[in-house]
Amino acid sequence: MLSALSSLLSRQRSISTGNSHFHAAVAALGLFFAGLVAVAHVGDLVRSGTSSRHKQEAIANLTEAHARIEGLIGEAVATGRGIRSHVSAYPDIYMGQEHFSKVAEDLVHGNKFIKLVGLAPNNVVSAVYPVETNYKSVGMNYRLFADQWPSVREVMIRRSEVVSGPHKSRDGELVMMARVPVFQPTKPGQPLVEQRYWGVITVVVDETSLIAAARKTDIADDYRIAIVAQNGKTSGPSYILGDPELPFSDAVSLPMTTFDSLHWSLVAYPVEGWRSHGQEIWITRIVGFIASAVFALMSYFLIFEVLKTRSMALHDPMTGLANRRLLEDRMSQLVTMYDRYGTGFDIFYLDLNDFKPINDTYGHAVGDQLLIEVGERLQDQTREMDTVARVGGDEFIVLAPGGITIEHRFAFVERLATRINKPFKSASVEFAVKVSIGSASFPSDAATVEDLLRVADARMYTQKAKAHRSTSSAISRALLQVG
Repeated sequence: MLSALSSLLSRQRSISTGNSHFHAAVAALGLFFAGLVAVAHVGDLVRSGTSSRHKQEAIANLTEAHARIEGLIGEAVATGRGIRSHVSAYPDIYMGQEHFSKVAEDLVHGNKFIKLVGLAPNNVVSAVYPVETNYKSVGMNYRLFADQWPSVREVMIRRSEVVSGPHKSRDGELVMMARVPVFQPTKPGQPLVEQRYWGVITVVVDETSLIAAARKTDIADDYRIAIVAQNGKTSGPSYILGDPELPFSDAVSLPMTTFDSLHWSLVAYPVEGWRSHGQEIWITRIVGFIASAVFALMSYFLIFEVLKTRSMALHDPMTGLANRRLLEDRMSQLVTMYDRYGTGFDIFYLDLNDFKPINDTYGHAVGDQLLIEVGERLQDQTREMDTVARVGGDEFIVLAPGGITIEHRFAFVERLATRINKPFKSASVEFAVKVSIGSASFPSDAATVEDLLRVADARMYTQKAKAHRSTSSAISRALLQVG
């Protein structure tokens, strides 16, 4: 119980006598750093917003490149469809290289993006265009090439165009292939699903052409571009064409939806990375820092004034000791705690002898210095859990919780008197100090705070009267000796 009581009163004493400036400064610094944390969080939100806007701009810029690439793929498929129209009408004629080259030349019409056009009846290449650079492909049986056969087989199953890639050409380049199936009806008006599969037309576009088309847009110098294949929800994208070192996980993408068979996306990433620092972020940080500093400064003055007002209400402004209001409040707390724990307390009422003559002789400034000095001497002789209060002009009370024996009480009174009665010295004067002390114990001497104070006050005045009579007797004896 005593330790709990000690903790309570020492904490109150620390708060009451502590430096209001220090407590206000600590609170203000805490608020300032909390403000900085909030500013940092807001800065992160602004940074994230800046990055998101940059990504939105990138998607808008990527649209043109996306359209160009899909346009190239569309041209390749359209070329294959044009050749299919001729072949479907006259399959026997266009199986030869000469006739095929004429038709292919008219349809390609100088399209530099198309690297090769091949005709493969029954999945065996019979004619190519241009023949000069691709004649080695004639006679290729798609069934025998593992990288070619899956897309050809898909054409046969789907009975529609299929775009696939990347494939490695004979000269080692990466290319994309558009497969256009050719079907031959066995009777007029026969539905496509019933027509006989005749063969396939392949239109080849190389990687350089696709990426070059994308780089003919405004984003050419600002972004790294690639085409990736989406391999499903569980695995990430796989590289197809373009920049293989591009960080795909942080890139923006646009799906290429021209053909159902094409699960590709065009992705882009800024050469210098996504914008994460800008004017908005710096403005946010500066304004937030200033606002935090202003708020902390205002909080400092507010908290200081609150602590100052509280201190003035409960403490003596001259000595900084507890006043009568705070003393009686603590005594009331101890009375309440006695009902619970059964531990009493003692008070010691002190009054300086002949204080008025000191004021009259040396002035009020010296008298005030003496009162401050007495308060300091009392605090030097008391515990952290004790309360030292100034309750009148030259009157002080020491509140000692916990209860002490009569022997310890007398010893404590003697120690206080010895310390207070030491001469007072200032810059210009030195004089003797005398104090009268009366003590009272709760609950043995009184059952209420008011009665306890009256008992201690009466005992103090009894001691003062004894000291006065002793002084008068000494003076009388001295006069008789002189006479």
